[in-house]
This record gives sequence, C-alpha cells and structure tokens, in this order.
Amino acid sequence: MDSRTTQRMAALALLTFIFAAAAFMPAADAAHAGPDHACPFCATRPQPIAAMPQPEAYPTPAATQAATAVTLGATTVRLRAAVYQVYRFGARGKLLEQRTVRFASPRVWRAPAEEVTLGTGRYVKLASGPYSGWYVPAASTVSAATTHFTPHLNVTLRSGPLVARRFFGPVVTRRIATLATTATFKSSKRALFNGATHYLIETGPLAGRWVAASRIIVPSATDSQKATPTPAASPTA
Repeated sequence: MDSRTTQRMAALALLTFIFAAAAFMPAADAAHAGPDHACPFCATRPQPIAAMPQPEAYPTPAATQAATAVTLGATTVRLRAAVYQVYRFGARGKLLEQRTVRFASPRVWRAPAEEVTLGTGRYVKLASGPYSGWYVPAASTVSAATTHFTPHLNVTLRSGPLVARRFFGPVVTRRIATLATTATFKSSKRALFNGATHYLIETGPLAGRWVAASRIIVPSATDSQKATPTPAASPTA
C-alpha cells in the first residue's frame, strides 16, 4: 500500500468519526438536559450560580414593640398665669420684636413637637392664638425629689392615651400619644412636678419627655433597687 492510499484511508476514517459525533450530540444534549442525569463528566463541571433574589424576596424584620405600639399626636404648650417675655424672630434668628405680656389665666395653644435654638437661647414656638408665630423661652427648671436610676430603669407604660411633657418653668409642652398595647422603655430619673410624680423616658418615640407615674406600671422590686436618691433638686432635661 503506497503513501497516498494510506492518507486517503486516514482522511476517510476522520470524516466518518466527525459525522458520527455530529449525529450523537443532539441525543447527548437531550440526556444532559434532565436534572437527574448521572453523567460522570458533568459531575465534575462547575455548577451555575443561582440568580440573586430580588429585595422583596427577603423577609422584612419584625418591627420593635416601641416603634409599633405608640402613635404620636399633636403637641400643645401650656402657659401658666404669669408675665412672659415673647419674641418674634426673622431670618437667621434675627430678633425683630419683643413684648411683655401678662396672662391672668392659663393659656393652651398649639406648638411644634420640638423646641428650637435661636442665638444662645432655647424657645418654644406658639403655633396658634393671638401670638401665633412668636416664641417663649424654654428655660431650665428645677424638679423636686429627683431620683436617678443607674443603670436606667425599665418602666412599662399602660395602653391607651397619655400626655408626655417637657417642663420649662411656667411653660409646659405636652405631646399626645396613644399606646395600642403596653410598652416598655428606659427611664433615667423620677421627679415631682406640681406635686405629681413623673418618669423621664430615655428610649423610643417619647424620649426626652416626662410621663406621669399614673400611666406607668409599678416597676419590679429588682428594678426599684437601682434607684439612687439625689439629695438636692436638679435641673430637668
């Protein structure tokens, strides 16, 4: 057999193999399409990475009790019968006008939820009444029979409506709140205002406000032992 004949036979054998492989590939692809095939070659191949789930596919974390139990309402400011300095400010806290007013009886008007700092002073803005848009000073006040809690005390507020207060001498801001269920918060101190016991709340949506003891379930004996009496009266928050 000469070399040309050998080359022709080799070429024919190669073409036969190519046609046989082409005929086999569709059947092989169909066999590999099933999830349960046991091909030894596929077992060693890297598996495709699953698609990243959409954000909505992740479970939503459960809301905390404090975030869901309290519904905050309007804020009002109560001015006791007294003489007040009221102020009107312009842009950038520039003082435009100052007046001295006397109220012969208490007044209650709407107010923003938070006090504001203008210059070196803190003020409560009046949002209704004849002095709407004017400000009264949010002066520091002194509470009586103050007791500090170290560490902070756990207090449980009763369900239902309540008034959370901030005291600034004769000026008292009052935030209405409603609890759908009882809710537990941290308190840093207990004090007397106008003869009534209040607890200063430090956590949750009522943080920085005082809640009357009548709206609080009596703390446990263990928590009560954390109280550290303060001999002298101290300024409130």
